[in-house]
Amino acid sequence: MSALSEAQTLKYDNESEVYGAAAVSPESAKQVLKRLLSWCAANTDADIRAKGEKALSDWEDRHRAYLEENARIKQEWLNAARSSGVSPVKRQEIEQMFNVSIPKGINAQAQAFIAPMESMSIEGKTGMCASYIESISDGKWEIRRNDPVVTKFLDDRLKKRPGS
Repeated sequence: MSALSEAQTLKYDNESEVYGAAAVSPESAKQVLKRLLSWCAANTDADIRAKGEKALSDWEDRHRAYLEENARIKQEWLNAARSSGVSPVKRQEIEQMFNVSIPKGINAQAQAFIAPMESMSIEGKTGMCASYIESISDGKWEIRRNDPVVTKFLDDRLKKRPGS
């Protein structure tokens, strides 16, 4: 599992790319985990379902501030796209990114984890799902670990918020 998590570490060429990733990264990670754990819940047993729900809930709690800042940044992107200075083509590109491209990417990522399990026995599915849940609980899916550049960007923005 560690190799999968390590392989997810991303690189950016400029601040603009980091800003764009910050509009997407935390919520996308949450959605991938949610789809993976939903599949596990539907294809294994009640114990896995309960452990998966707990692991996702705990992950969301640990990432709450990042998810909230992610939503603010996404809204900034959408507001900018709707401003009068943005061409209709650019506006459409931004909306296409959030409404089509990103959801497709999330589905593809989740499917990459799910597909190998689909033909396994129930015992194999249960074992793999238990491993995924353990890796989530052990912090191997933390944004701080897998996307440290975006994490720093989000931390810097959060420090500037009133009351932080």
